[in-house]
Amino acid sequence: MKTKKKIIDNTLECAIHLSARRPKVGLLAAVEKVSDKMSATADADVLARMDPKSFKHDCIVEGPLQYDLAISKAAADHKGIQSDVAGDVDIIIAPAIEAGNILYKSLVYSAGASVASIIMGATVPIVLTSRADSAEDRYNSINLAMKVSK
Repeated sequence: MKTKKKIIDNTLECAIHLSARRPKVGLLAAVEKVSDKMSATADADVLARMDPKSFKHDCIVEGPLQYDLAISKAAADHKGIQSDVAGDVDIIIAPAIEAGNILYKSLVYSAGASVASIIMGATVPIVLTSRADSAEDRYNSINLAMKVSK
């Protein structure tokens, strides 16, 4: 739980450097209902219920959310989900590194997304690219690191 909280805080720091005001954080899971059989849902529920002041920056944290709910207000409306984040998410937190990597590569290879990758939390941002990233994605990562450096 502490690690996921730090990930959220580091991601908020990046979003603030990119001029986000009160970022909306969606905590992904396979389902939107808390289940003791899926630890990602329980983790998301605990994080979403935390006092907003416990995060590094002012934000809205909601979860667990399925991916379709995080990115589509229509999906949330269809499922009867009331949410400040659904369809207007600024930050998506995957439940585990494997899921995050799959999402990243799905967006790049299936949706043609342009991406940038950095690690926050160190003294300075660390550029992190995949061996298969394009020159444009590597350039984007360097630019992002420079933008969020203090």
